[in-house]
Amino acid sequence: MADILQSDPVHPSKEAVVAAALVVKAGGLAVLPTDTVYGLVADFKNPAAVERLYGLKGRPDIKGLPLLVGDRSQLNLLVAGVPDEISLLMDMYWPGPLTIVFNKKPEVPDLVTGGLPTVAVRQPGYVVAQAVLQEIGMPLASSSANLSGERAPRSVAEMAPEVIEGADIVVDGGVCPHGIPSTILDVSGAEWRILRQGNITREAIETAVGRVIE
Repeated sequence: MADILQSDPVHPSKEAVVAAALVVKAGGLAVLPTDTVYGLVADFKNPAAVERLYGLKGRPDIKGLPLLVGDRSQLNLLVAGVPDEISLLMDMYWPGPLTIVFNKKPEVPDLVTGGLPTVAVRQPGYVVAQAVLQEIGMPLASSSANLSGERAPRSVAEMAPEVIEGADIVVDGGVCPHGIPSTILDVSGAEWRILRQGNITREAIETAVGRVIE
């Protein structure tokens, strides 16, 4: 059973933030509240931790895992470059509920990306998650804190007991404000594609960048 630590959603508990960071750095699994839903996170460069995350969720490892970043500078560890159009979107929607799929650097483990040459990245717009990411100082592999095929939880009360029992620490930061997973935008090819619709719409992105999206 995971330790469950309470944290104010606006003024994160230093104790909870440090404890979650220490767990992840030691190769464990943490559950954090984000602006969208609660997420399971692990050190993206630790194969055992990543495999454990897949196993706890029952998620096929061919699907890959999104990465969370604390700030844009961490993108330098993951992707080769960020075109101006994408920088504009990040100005508008990061931190926030937009996941962007980039072509990855070779240093990003294939285990994290399901063997694909791309990596999905998001900067979450929730103070508790941001505080943990800043404390750790590196991107984290992530996935919603639910069993595969089940609804992503907005609160600890909505989480499956198996997830709470299988994680090492849960930071309870209340109810996530958006409550649905992020929009996923794939910009890895010549044609951009919406892979999942969240609170940020296709129309909003098309208006922002002045181009048609599949």
